[in-house]
Amino acid sequence: MVENKTSSPVRPVRGLWLAFNPDTQVDAARFRFAERFGQLPVQVVYAGAVLLVGPVPGSDNDEQDLRWQPKHIGRQNGGISTDS
Repeated sequence: MVENKTSSPVRPVRGLWLAFNPDTQVDAARFRFAERFGQLPVQVVYAGAVLLVGPVPGSDNDEQDLRWQPKHIGRQNGGISTDS
């Protein structure tokens, strides 16, 4: 489902979402989400200057949101890799 490509107000979202440039193709954003999290996003929402895809699995719990920390992303052998 894709919501709100106009300038009308956006309803609040819960959890963590991947954000993309609003010019990103919806299918490309969905593919990137699935590639990263192993499942398709529940929703795609245009929110002002961003395209939100999500929520990230398991991030809609308020307690978990407070504990969530991003993984360190570093460069290795000319490419990007994440540290575990």
